[in-house]
Amino acid sequence: MDLNERLEEAVKMVRRSSAFRHVEIVKQFHSVTPLIARRSEIDQVFVNLITNAVQAMEGNGCLTLGTEQEGDAIKVAIGDTGCGIPPQLVTRIFDPFFTTKESGKGTGLGLSIVYQIVSNYGGRISVESEPGHGTKFIMILPLRIDR
Repeated sequence: MDLNERLEEAVKMVRRSSAFRHVEIVKQFHSVTPLIARRSEIDQVFVNLITNAVQAMEGNGCLTLGTEQEGDAIKVAIGDTGCGIPPQLVTRIFDPFFTTKESGKGTGLGLSIVYQIVSNYGGRISVESEPGHGTKFIMILPLRIDR
């Protein structure tokens, strides 16, 4: 599958949400080798990360999406200009049932599922965040997957 196309489709899915309001989208797509993966899983990863980014910006800000080839892997970056994540919480965001959202606004499973899917493909996911300035998730997905 074409990851650039999957990111575009994920944006279309999330854009239907009322939370999207005035979010500007910056695409930094490069030509990348197609990835052999389950479309539903990749869509779940992208929709979850984009939804979280839009919610963190409260409907106003800049969503940055990027892809690039790095040897036998593809780097995907999803960034926002939202509230950011406090440093003391960054190490816990992939833990099941951990959430920074107020009660009733999240289950704390989204990033845990994202982490599991990326790991199942032999990939890595990391986060860079600065409170008040936004967050960027970076995934490295290998082209050859031993599952």
